[in-house]
Amino acid sequence: MAAELVVEHGYSPSNGGRPGLLLSFNEHAGFIVAIDLGGTVLRAVLTTLEGNYLARLREPTETTSLQGLINQVVGLVTRLTSAAGVSTDDVMTMCIGMPGVVDDANGSLHYVPNLPTLEGTDFLSRLRSQLNCSVEVFNDVNLAALGESWQGAGKGIGTFAYVSIGTGLGVGLIVDGQLVAGSHGRAGELGYLKLSPGDPRTAEECLSGPAIAQRHKELGGTGSPVDAFAEAAAGTGPGVQVIAELLPVLAWFCSVVALALDPEVIILGGSIGLRLADHLEPLTQHLAQSSPVVPGVSAAALGDDAGLKGAVSMGIADSQRWLFARTRG
Repeated sequence: MAAELVVEHGYSPSNGGRPGLLLSFNEHAGFIVAIDLGGTVLRAVLTTLEGNYLARLREPTETTSLQGLINQVVGLVTRLTSAAGVSTDDVMTMCIGMPGVVDDANGSLHYVPNLPTLEGTDFLSRLRSQLNCSVEVFNDVNLAALGESWQGAGKGIGTFAYVSIGTGLGVGLIVDGQLVAGSHGRAGELGYLKLSPGDPRTAEECLSGPAIAQRHKELGGTGSPVDAFAEAAAGTGPGVQVIAELLPVLAWFCSVVALALDPEVIILGGSIGLRLADHLEPLTQHLAQSSPVVPGVSAAALGDDAGLKGAVSMGIADSQRWLFARTRG
């Protein structure tokens, strides 16, 4: 109570004895900023310590320079807190999800093709120097997996794989309820997997939005993944062949994940993965032909918010450490 982490709510009804004092956790004792930093769009939310949204923003990502992006992120804190009517001083933690891998040893970023201005930079340390709160950066697919574990299709499931198919291809691994990032943060970067010793293409070059667009255009279509899936649903046009070719390759990819992890379920997310919700039955049939291990396959439940939800969940965990430090004084 002295640290204002709990607040009074009066007294419980008395049956003759001394009435009990009612207390509850003060979720407004501090705030969390969660950011989904994409190659083209940045989305951010301000939440309470229980993850309830107070304000949210969506805007184009600043990609012209490293300092420009840092300025944008720093400015988000002021705009979000102003919109919610709270003080920037009460923001405890910021959690950012972005494509790429964070080197825990020095905070540098790698494998960031969608944000080349961040490749190999000290983005994290420079951002921390300009903010008065804890700042952490995580791979966006890993955060999406955590989001689905917390409030989505993975809730209550101990071990599952989140396969994100969008502009790129990546896998988030949850084992016994915990995220597995690997010794260097690169666990799940299976988009770099070669199709075969004789085929130089990577899995990402076949299983992604750009790959679908290219194949659709080669077959006389518009080059739009949206059109390809619409045509597949209608049973007419080049999209039928595009999706028919996609499913066995995706089944092979899922078989790799299934044999490596033995998950209870594989959850498909990302802009393309979500569109595969109508193709789960044939996908599972292809998977059964590709692998002796055939987990269930489902679509993500949180849609585009999976990464943000995961960032909030990590922000809550980080804030708890600050709260315990505050109570210890």
